[in-house]
Amino acid sequence: MILMVGTAHAAGDNKWQIAVEGQSELNGKVVMRTQLGKLEKFNLIGGSQSMITIEVHADLPGEPYLAQIIYLETDTICTRGVSGMAPTDEVGLSREGGKYVISGQIKCRHKDGGEPSTRPISGWFMQ
Repeated sequence: MILMVGTAHAAGDNKWQIAVEGQSELNGKVVMRTQLGKLEKFNLIGGSQSMITIEVHADLPGEPYLAQIIYLETDTICTRGVSGMAPTDEVGLSREGGKYVISGQIKCRHKDGGEPSTRPISGWFMQ
């Protein structure tokens, strides 16, 4: 998996914004989209505080196939994945025109291990 780097920026002409409870809000001005068959991969790019990847499968447009946020400052990893076809948590994805809206709960843990904790996530991105 390729991850791209993103960070917090001033509001304005941002193309994405992500907030996970207990972490800094992130936003940026670049969204890179890659099509891999039925899978669309979005890398949200802004700077050097985090790495964010969201994958959307054409057969499941209301759920991200993968959502991964790595907070480099706090060594925290938040991941939403799929085991087979069953989601591992409750992250929803909806479309409002050209904007994808993210909501729900995502599992986060410190990179050194420990039990994951479920935290609210919200945000959006557009192509």
